[in-house]
Amino acid sequence: MCGTLTDYEELLPSEIFFRIHKSYIINCMHVEKILRDDYSHVLMKNDFKLPVSRRRYAPLLEFLKNNQYYNE
Repeated sequence: MCGTLTDYEELLPSEIFFRIHKSYIINCMHVEKILRDDYSHVLMKNDFKLPVSRRRYAPLLEFLKNNQYYNE
């Protein structure tokens, strides 16, 4: 299946997946850590480090905490 990231975002369960950047949607069950220095990143359990856009950082933290995926 070919489509835009928005198409996939609509298909994936919204209680598990979160769009962190215009180019990335993550499975929140696999978040290891949130990194914040000059830029924000998500470190996944498989050691992938993905950027988080500035405007999606606060909503991501709220989503992770509200759904008990991550506690800082």
